[in-house]
Parts: sequence; structure tokens; C-alpha cells
Amino acid sequence: MIITRPIQPAESTIPLILRKTNVAFILLVLVFGFALAKTSVEPRKHAGRTLPRQQHVRTPHVSLDSLYTATGLPMPIQDFDTTVAVIEIPESYNVEDVDVGVTLEHTWVRDLAIWLERDSTYDDSVFDHQDSTIQSIDTVTHDTTYQYFNVYRDTTIDSVARVLLLDLFPADNIVNMTGTWFDDQALTSIYDGLPPFTGGFQPLRNIDTVFAGHDAQGQWRLVVYDRFAGDVGQLLDFSLEINGAPAITGTVSNSVTASPIANATVFLIDTSIVDTTGADTIGRTTTNADGEYVLSRIADGTYRMAARATNYLDAIVDGVTVMEGQTTTQNLQMVPTLTFTDVTYFGRAVTIPDAAAGRAEVDLEVTGIDSTILDLDVTVNITHTFMSDLIISLAHPNGDTITLYNPPGGVELGADMVNCRFDDQAATPIGSGMGPYTGSFVPEQPLSTFNGLAANGTWSLHVEDFLELDSGQVNNYTLHFQTPLLDADDRGIGLPQAFKLHPAYPNPFNSTVNLSLDVLREQTVTLEVFDITGRLVETLHSGKLTAGSHKFFWTANRVSSGMYFVRARTTDLKQTVKIVLLK
Repeated sequence: MIITRPIQPAESTIPLILRKTNVAFILLVLVFGFALAKTSVEPRKHAGRTLPRQQHVRTPHVSLDSLYTATGLPMPIQDFDTTVAVIEIPESYNVEDVDVGVTLEHTWVRDLAIWLERDSTYDDSVFDHQDSTIQSIDTVTHDTTYQYFNVYRDTTIDSVARVLLLDLFPADNIVNMTGTWFDDQALTSIYDGLPPFTGGFQPLRNIDTVFAGHDAQGQWRLVVYDRFAGDVGQLLDFSLEINGAPAITGTVSNSVTASPIANATVFLIDTSIVDTTGADTIGRTTTNADGEYVLSRIADGTYRMAARATNYLDAIVDGVTVMEGQTTTQNLQMVPTLTFTDVTYFGRAVTIPDAAAGRAEVDLEVTGIDSTILDLDVTVNITHTFMSDLIISLAHPNGDTITLYNPPGGVELGADMVNCRFDDQAATPIGSGMGPYTGSFVPEQPLSTFNGLAANGTWSLHVEDFLELDSGQVNNYTLHFQTPLLDADDRGIGLPQAFKLHPAYPNPFNSTVNLSLDVLREQTVTLEVFDITGRLVETLHSGKLTAGSHKFFWTANRVSSGMYFVRARTTDLKQTVKIVLLK
């Protein structure tokens, strides 16, 4: 099906003198001007830049049988004209993923804007003819693209039914597009590809964001608009692949609790490709809230799969086989690097003495946590009619104490704390809250003070009331510990077999990182942290260590986010690991 809609400039925008000029002379001038504009020595000066033809490995797009293809092709692509190819989908089903295949011949691809639209009346009003301009076909108001006659303008159009795939390619010397697939899950942007763009590429705008979740049934249109004169071509193919048949599917779960892991990144790796730039990764996706993933459009073969998630060790599986017409199920289990333990005071409510007549001290015994603290939160439940009378603090078994709550006295801040969680990573400071305090708040002093200390022992919540007339009680409180899991060396028996600095965990980290160092014999060891420039940031240890496995923690409170290097060295040995701080 062919629909062409020439866009005519408004009559009022054509200067009177041009309408009275010899037509042949105008044509001669235009032809000469276009020839100069296309010279290879001086590219045209509209937006973008001429890019060098960089080498880039593309992810191949493997076509499946579930393709819809437009009929009535080829179609001409004319100057200042729109060409519309149509696919009618008779089936009714939910759209989850859309890929768009395009093949066209054109001697100046940069002239073209290409978009996908569906189930709405095609409307030329997306072009504004005032002042002889043609506005950008875009869905984001802050995008400024070049307009006809050198006018830059922002334009907002209805994004419900249209997605811009390509607009003003940044290189001038692009010819043709052959077997090009616009695919949100592709690893390479269309703007980073090389002619003739065979394979899968990310479009300018996300396709699935607009079309996923809607019924596939109905009309889908590929619109090609040639916004400059002097070059023409033809559209040879328009194809749609909707909900491509899955090649590999499965779940990613916690190896200890069997619970699903959301937002884990799943990689498909072709081990036959030897490449240090990541070109061996030919597929990538992310698990949903149920830990499920799907990889589609994978060629037959045997692959390696890997899963990566924060606070887990990478999971790697070799020998994953994909066969045509079959779906391979491959589940992955990930070993957590952290464990979460909640310890709650379940005793009787403790009365808070009024008017500085002492303080409530609520002790809580913690046992069975064999690791040191990486992160600690505290949830408090207190009944009190005037919360601004109180000062609340938490004491570690070693006596170190921090203040959780210390408001200005005598100010009306309401009553009670109901599941009030003190968390260094919360968004709201406790000083900005009001009673009843519910939700998460940043404490007056950081709980990270306890990071790196032992969790076991007798903790104590202290509550002091400094003013008269109001009273209350501590109902309960909970300590939420985040600690590293013991690694194999901790569980094993005997001395290490070699000098080794183990990979840090968690990595990336946002406050404290756990380091493990094996020492073969008693010797002098230096453990240091350097930034990416090689500057020494901190010395964690410098002195003798006995033979065995040693644990260290670095709390990065005084440095900014970035990459750092931890180096362990003796007189004759040296090992380094990379860590990433994300605040």
C-alpha cells in the first residue's frame, strides 16, 4: 500500500519576486546550488557533524518466522514528500516488544526523518508551514533539530502513536540502509553504526515505551519524510517483529533463600569471539520483579550466560544451547555477598522517666552474627505525648554512642514514633519530621559510625526526657544489620596456600567495602588505597601480619564517587584489586 502526501509551502511564504522570475533560470540556480551543497570537500552546514567511519562490531539481528511485512513495495521517496508503508495486523494480542526492519535506497540518508506510527489518522499538521519552516518530528520538547531554511525550533507532537526512529543522521556521506533493524535491546545506537547498517541498532526514541502494553491488532505505518531537495530514493522493505519468539528464558534467584532477584543484568556471550571491547556479548536483558528474563532473536549455537546484580557474586553458566524453533530454559542462581539480619527487642515496654529523672535504657542482646557490620538501620516505636522533650541515642556493645534524635526543646513536634526507621540512606533528615514519626529518616549522627565493628554483644537504646508534664514509654526497637557472608576461606580449615588479595565486596559499594587478604607466612604487609590518578588516599595497614586470612574494611566517607585501587604488597609480592565507590 502506498500513500504519498506532498507538502506544499504556504502560498504566502513565496516571495513575489520569485513568482515573477524566469522558471528556467530558477531551476538552473537550484541545480547548481544543490551540486555545490553535495560536494565531498565541503559538507552541507545543517545540524550534526561528519563522523569518521569507525570500525564497530554490530550485534546481528536474526530474523524469525513471526515477521509482518508491508506489501506494495518498493515505494518512491521524493523530495519534500512523505512516503507511508502500511502493515495490517489481524491478530489481537498484547504487545510486549516491537522491532522495526527497514531497507531503503537513498543517496543522502541524512535528508530523511523516519518514524513509526499506528492506529491514528495520519496528520500533516505535525509540519508547520508558517515562515516556510518544517518543524522537527519529535516527541520531546527540549530536543532542538535543524529545520528547513536554517531555522531551529522545538516541537511537541502526540507521542501516543508515534516514535521517531531516525532524524538528521550526523554524517553527510551516508548512502542506503540495508537490513536495518531498530531494536530497543540492541547494543549499538543507529548513530554509532556504519553503512549499510545491517543488523540491530537502537532507535533515536524507545519503541516499547510507546507501544508495549497495547493491542497489536490494527494498522502500523512506517513514515519516511525527505526534508531536503536534490536526492531521491525508494523504500524497499518495512517489516515488524512483535513479541519475537523467545530463544532463552529463565529466572535468576538467590542461592540461599531461593527468592527472585529483580533488576539483575543477564548477559549472553559468544565465546567464539575473542574481543577485549565487549563485542563477545551479543545479548543483554534485565530481570523483572519476579526475577524472570527473556532473550530473543538468538542464532543457533552454544553460548555462555552470566548474571550480575548488586550484592551478589556473578553467576556464570557455560554450554547453553540454542536450537531453531525451540526455547531454551536456563535458570541462574546467584550467591549473595551480603546477609540481612533483624534483631528486635520483644520485652516489656520501658517507661521513660520524666524531667531528667534518669533515662530509659533498653538493652538488646545480639548473637549469632559472625561478621562485622557493613550497614545498620534502627526502627523505633515510642509512645510519648511531646516528642520534642526527648533525646534518643544508640550505644554499641563497646560503648561507642551516637545520637539518633535531638530536636529543639519546647517546640511542638507532635507525639509518638511509629515504625520510625533511622537510615543513613534515607531522603529526609529527622529534624524535618513531625510526630507521629513514620517512615525513614536520616539520624542526627551517622549510623555508619558502627560500620566495621562487631555486631554481637549487648546494644542499648537510650531515651532521655528533659522537660516536665509529658510522659511515655519505649515499646520496642529493631536493629537491622547488613553484614558480609563468610567466604570459602573463612569456612575452611588450615592456612592459605598463597599470598592473595581477594576481590572486594560489595563492589560497587556506597560506604564501606570489605577486603580479604591471605598471608602465607608472617611478614610485613602494606595495604593501601589509591585513586585513579595514582594518588595515595588511605593506608589501611602497614606492619606485620601473621600467616592466615585477614579482614579489612574501608569506609570511604572523605572521598567522592569514582574508581579506586586497593594494593597489598610485601617486600617481594604485590596484588591490586579495583573497587568502585557509588554515593
